[in-house]
Amino acid sequence: MFHSQFSSGSRVGGGLSTMKILSVAQMDRIDRLTSEQFGISSLILMENAGFQLFRALERDFPGDLRGQRIAIFCGKGNNGGDGFVLARLLDQHGYRVEVYLLGASGEVSGDAQVNLAAFLKSGRQLLELDLERWTEVAPGLGRFTVIVDALLGTGLSKPLEGLYGLVVEELNRLDLFRLAVDVPTGLGADSMEEPVLCFRADLTITFTAPKIAHLLNPAREHLGEIQIVPIGTPGLLLDSDEWKVSVISPGAARSGLPERRPDTHKGSYGHVAVVAGSRDKPGAACLTSWAALRAGSGLVTCFTAPSAQPIVAASHAEIMTEPLAETAEGATSGRENSSYGQLLEGKAAVAIGPGLGRAPETVSLVMALLSSLEVPVVLDADGINAFQGKTESLRRSVERPLILTPHPREFSRISGIPTAEVRKNRLEIASRFSRELQLWLVLKDFRTLIATPDGAVLVCPAGNPGMATAGSGDVLTGIIASLAGAAWTGGRRSAQDLTNSVAAAVYLHASAGDLAAAGDSMPSLTATSILDHLGEAFSDLETAAR
Repeated sequence: MFHSQFSSGSRVGGGLSTMKILSVAQMDRIDRLTSEQFGISSLILMENAGFQLFRALERDFPGDLRGQRIAIFCGKGNNGGDGFVLARLLDQHGYRVEVYLLGASGEVSGDAQVNLAAFLKSGRQLLELDLERWTEVAPGLGRFTVIVDALLGTGLSKPLEGLYGLVVEELNRLDLFRLAVDVPTGLGADSMEEPVLCFRADLTITFTAPKIAHLLNPAREHLGEIQIVPIGTPGLLLDSDEWKVSVISPGAARSGLPERRPDTHKGSYGHVAVVAGSRDKPGAACLTSWAALRAGSGLVTCFTAPSAQPIVAASHAEIMTEPLAETAEGATSGRENSSYGQLLEGKAAVAIGPGLGRAPETVSLVMALLSSLEVPVVLDADGINAFQGKTESLRRSVERPLILTPHPREFSRISGIPTAEVRKNRLEIASRFSRELQLWLVLKDFRTLIATPDGAVLVCPAGNPGMATAGSGDVLTGIIASLAGAAWTGGRRSAQDLTNSVAAAVYLHASAGDLAAAGDSMPSLTATSILDHLGEAFSDLETAAR
């Protein structure tokens, strides 16, 4: 099952395979290629879309649809055309439906005009709305129990105003069931910014693939449950490597977990080193180390400041510790530790950064470690901050994997891009950054992104606002290091292997957070809560993947 508002994979039509997320331009191109290369006309696609809307209403209306009064509000484009098909099918099956067109019939063109004509030939009528007519119609809308928004869909080009704005405002005030076609009116299909005004749906039916706004726009309360339904688009077009953004599915996440064979031992799953913690922040080292063990690492050694070492050692008996040098302020340092390279020998992966501090000696330690390590390295928090103004030093290769786990503000520091711009265009920015520096970028925010060295972006569908809590990122760092280390130890060292490991880690972390929120509540959720539910997240992932 996909998380949050998404319906089950059976309605997606993609099973456990990777589901692409498409922009408006990409979806338009796929629709065009469907007609040009496969002979499936746009009229057939529109008919199939209307039929899927009809099925969804019959299936998912909370109660008996018979006897309900249904109003369909149509625009002049293809979204309205889907609404005309739905209206015709509802009428043919004996449902009570009324159709409102924002504009004049003569302004409707293309496939939408064909389906408008077909609806009218059935003997039914529609009401054309302008501002004057709307003032007459609005007071009587309370007689309806179902409203269908087929106004704009992916056709929004600017914030709602005028008649469209008035209609959406009034529809949102009504106490009834709301269905949105493709994308609720007012929500830009490519937008990652919350709209000023948007139709509030109980159910959104979108076609072929999710659009960017379905996953990455924070206005998810306007989307209701999202169902992705097929309308005849060939799978060959959807599987193209041309489309670089996709959702992490349970099957894809499961492929990033190491196989647990009967003849293995603790060395089979990697020895992870955690370079973290300071006198003031020993907890970060504890959480990162324990997360690595809970995620399956055979061994974990935490390298930390001597003042933090007893706290880390006492937190869990399974965590081994080694002291590094310490500054007068209690920060971890490489000074007087020329042998730290030898201490890290034999490690499968290294997590660097949580709670380290930003002292000059600490920065030197981080940079020296990164330049010398050949195994997967996960940089988080102060490990990332160490490279502020030195972004080019992060350049790596697939053979020497580097995984960054910043939140938008940390990413802004190392990239020089303002935080607001990062949030607004994070798909493009993350993809370009990872491709140019040949690293993996886990950009933590609403819907965590994983950008890979080849420019692809994976979107995690799980997670919740309760995970915005101290130590949550430290836990994620430990899980990533654990799974990347297991892959490295097991000889799975290709770029795709590392991508699978990172995807599995991000998915498990978010799923454990969702389980923690469901078991307690979002306000009371802590990083420890996430760790407490990690085992259950593993079990759920195995079940979902099967």
